[in-house]
Amino acid sequence: MHGFILRVQSKKHPPMKAWILALFFLPVVMATAQEAEFRVELSHDTLLLGNYVELRFTIENVQGKFSPPDLSGFKLLTGPNQASSYSIINGQVKQSSSYTYFIEPEAEGSYVIGPATLKTGNREMHTPEVTLIVRSNPDQLIQN
Repeated sequence: MHGFILRVQSKKHPPMKAWILALFFLPVVMATAQEAEFRVELSHDTLLLGNYVELRFTIENVQGKFSPPDLSGFKLLTGPNQASSYSIINGQVKQSSSYTYFIEPEAEGSYVIGPATLKTGNREMHTPEVTLIVRSNPDQLIQN
């Protein structure tokens, strides 16, 4: 079996070696992606009745089907509002998406917001439960 080497160089295109090296290092760059993460955040853990809270679910470095928790006991003001980003900085790949809800509790008391679910190709991820304490608000104060 005989082989041959074809060399093509042009001032307009980089040499073949550059392309081969780029293809060789591409998996290395892709392998430096951060760990998969799925988290939940509340803008407040204690709220006065008549105010709203921001509930945000953030997904990093993994894709899948997002399922929100049951939000009964809350008035849904807006949501889900979606945002996403993708960046490569110093070889670190980061992909992020978020689902944000603005919700208003219907009564005072302690609310436990259950876990959201993210179904990926080979696993299922869950956020932890979060607790929101809602207190009476006789003076109708507005919180930021």
